[in-house]
Amino acid sequence: MNACMKLMLLPGSTLVLATGLRYRVALPADYAAVGMLRTEIFSPHLTTVGSRYLQSRMYSEALQSKTAVIIAEEIAGGKLMGTADLVSTHFEDGAVGYVTNVCVHSQARRRGIGAQLVAELEELAAVRGLTTLALHVDHTNQGAIALYLARDFVVGGEERLRAAVAEFEGAASVKQHLMTKQLDVLSALQQREPEEADIWLDNRSRQPLQRSSFKEDEAKLIRDLRSRLDQG
Repeated sequence: MNACMKLMLLPGSTLVLATGLRYRVALPADYAAVGMLRTEIFSPHLTTVGSRYLQSRMYSEALQSKTAVIIAEEIAGGKLMGTADLVSTHFEDGAVGYVTNVCVHSQARRRGIGAQLVAELEELAAVRGLTTLALHVDHTNQGAIALYLARDFVVGGEERLRAAVAEFEGAASVKQHLMTKQLDVLSALQQREPEEADIWLDNRSRQPLQRSSFKEDEAKLIRDLRSRLDQG
């Protein structure tokens, strides 16, 4: 992975890839466009202007409760090409990150955008101290299942974890697989350049994530991580 791809997505920063796209954390000004894209992808049955507007607005307003939203946009013109959300929820062994609403514009499929969106959420989750990522996927969606398996997710999870993320599961009429992945915040930071890790730790010290639910005090966690990185 080159230095450009290793750049962490701090608020307001971007990751630029050779595909002509950049990946970044969504800002409130992006929410309307995200809502419109999700309406197109997730609610194609809505055909009237009014119904599509209301659904788009619902999607946009829901973004305010997310831990993080990643977007992929064209460098030239800024057209939105994909989005994905991260939600953190408490689990007795630590905080769990739940990946949801991964969607890619119909004109940008099979370009690896979905995989990159998930990769960015994985790093954001790890450096925020989340211990596990989880998601639900339709059991017939073989393409999505293959994507997650390629990123080292596994099918299934212990009952306690299933209970922790049950609120996010879709309609009971649709059979879904729970897929999970263990995260290691120290490893995530060790893969960064030393200066990048320091920037992240300093940023976290000044702006702790309000919706995180660490079992340890966050300041202690950051001090411990810095100490272990210095030793490594």
